[in-house]
Amino acid sequence: MQDMLIGIFGELPSLDDAEIQRYLLPMALQWSNHVDAERRRRVTYVLARMNCVSAQEALHRLLSDADPVVRNSAKSATGYVKKAQ
Repeated sequence: MQDMLIGIFGELPSLDDAEIQRYLLPMALQWSNHVDAERRRRVTYVLARMNCVSAQEALHRLLSDADPVVRNSAKSATGYVKKAQ
């Protein structure tokens, strides 16, 4: 279920709605620390679309992830944040 939710929310242009963040943020933060690199990679775009400090901190941390695919995804997602602002 979480996998499907991350996929759906990762496609939305913005996740700034407080009601969405209330449920999605804890899951996104959990995924950003997951041992599975694929989960960390997939959550970067969700984090980038949330305008809150903890999501941006998690995205910034993923820029230094041990997995190069995760780092590249975080870098790409950061580029999206810059375009959206």
